[in-house]
Amino acid sequence: MLSRYLTFLPTLPCLVLGLLLLGCASNSTGVSQAATGKQIEIFKDGRMPTKPYAVIGSITDDARLEEEPAIEAKMKKQAIKMGGDALIFEPKTETGFDVHPWGWGAKKSYLYKANVIKYQ
Repeated sequence: MLSRYLTFLPTLPCLVLGLLLLGCASNSTGVSQAATGKQIEIFKDGRMPTKPYAVIGSITDDARLEEEPAIEAKMKKQAIKMGGDALIFEPKTETGFDVHPWGWGAKKSYLYKANVIKYQ
């Protein structure tokens, strides 16, 4: 019975590593389109739209700095569902620390906030 578990042990690290890498997959295209083909414009760092617009809602999320591309992609999808044309990101604000177990340390977390706008 013990020999059955001992033959499985060498494959365990490979299985764990594979699952971790699977969770790290990313989309590097940088284009946000829903099934409708609609694209969302992004305005950051003080840039503002030149066309007249109305704010139709806002989206917030809390994440670490290295998660910013994923947060932006998630917010683009939400903006499309809301019928928006663009997102205006407010400056991110530090909210605290995200603590990792097993000695991975703590990393700063930030509040990401964007206004969803519709062009008039």
